[in-house]
Amino acid sequence: MRTLFRGFTAILFKEFTIIIRDYTTLFFMFFPPVMQIIAFGYALDNDVKNITTVVLDEDRTVESRQLVEHFVNTHSFRIVSQVGSIEELSAEIRRGHAYVGIQIPPGFTRELHAGHTARVQVLIDGSNSTTAMQALNTSVAVAFRESLTVLNAKLGRTGLPVEVRPQVLYNPGDAQSEFFRAGRDRRGVADRDRVRDRAFNRARTRAWHARTTAGQPALALGTHARQARAVSLHLDDDGGGTVRRVALAV
Repeated sequence: MRTLFRGFTAILFKEFTIIIRDYTTLFFMFFPPVMQIIAFGYALDNDVKNITTVVLDEDRTVESRQLVEHFVNTHSFRIVSQVGSIEELSAEIRRGHAYVGIQIPPGFTRELHAGHTARVQVLIDGSNSTTAMQALNTSVAVAFRESLTVLNAKLGRTGLPVEVRPQVLYNPGDAQSEFFRAGRDRRGVADRDRVRDRAFNRARTRAWHARTTAGQPALALGTHARQARAVSLHLDDDGGGTVRRVALAV
């Protein structure tokens, strides 16, 4: 055994000496892998933006147009067309022309001004899980923000009672490419994502408890319904598992 390792050490030393003296071999051993790591770090990006979206605005009011603008201002959605019926909305998603469909029913503004729950349906193509989850989380966030705006208006508040100003360290742009780039602290990015998801789920759960403990009924839109004050969430599909319907109430 000792003789075997002695021979292995001699061969290793010889090969190392040859490589050190051969600059061409040394270049092709280290330069291409380093360039590939850097290139993949910038090319691989999980940030989902400009999701193709179709809109069915049956209310056609200032409030409904403002709601659509709020979806667009998140930079996660890009409106590609307006349709005239729910059948056209579903057809656009089935054909692959859009990943998301937003339906604002007639009477949306009337229900909103009457103090009732105004429901908006968002249809999401669930064939791409990354895009679907991004669209789902952003839709819930938009509905939650709209609900807080309406509640503040009813209470006569000019701003939110509690304002949280998070500051993201080491990756202020929230770029997923930082996770893949060489020389970056991947553990910090992963921990940040876990903390953000936990905070979102905790806030939605507390809002749901606040609604139910205040004596307000938790109106269920389906078996997987959740409530966040005036936000209703319902997940469903078309039977084939390719279209995920998300009903949001603001």
